Amino acid sequence: MARAITWEWLAGFFDGEGHFTKPCWRIEKGQPYIDLNVKVDQKKEERNLLEEIADFIEKEVGKRPWIGKHPGKAPERKNYIVLIIKGRKNIKKFCEKIKPHLRTKSKQKQVSRELDVIELYEYLLHKEKMKPKDVRSVITRFAKEYS
Repeated sequence: MARAITWEWLAGFFDGEGHFTKPCWRIEKGQPYIDLNVKVDQKKEERNLLEEIADFIEKEVGKRPWIGKHPGKAPERKNYIVLIIKGRKNIKKFCEKIKPHLRTKSKQKQVSRELDVIELYEYLLHKEKMKPKDVRSVITRFAKEYS
C-alpha cells in the first residue's frame, strides 16, 4: 500500500530509524573528498517502504538513494537491507529539507553538524583554496570539537 510520504512523515521516521555515518576521507585526483552517508536500516520485509522513501527522496532531492544488502557482518544484520543517501550535494539538500521537521534534539544536532561540516569543507577548499591535507586536518579537528 502506497503511503503519502511527506517531509514531516519522513522526519518522524528518520528520528527513529535513520543515522549518519562517520565522515570518511580520501584524496582523489589531488582533491580531498569527504564521504558522508545518511542511512536507514530495515528488515528485508520492509523493502517496499524503503522503495517508497527512495522515490520521494529522488523526487525532492534529485538523486535516488541506493537500496541494498546491509553491509554489516553481524549475523543479525543478514536479514536487513539499507537505504543510503550518498554525495555531499544530495546530503546537503536532504538535510536542509528535513531539518525543520525533526523533533528529537539529537537528530537536529546531527543534521546541523553535517551541514556545518559540508559548508566548512566547501569554504576551505573552494574559497580559501587550501591544500587537500590541510582541509582534512581542519575538518577533522572541527568534527571532534563539535561532537
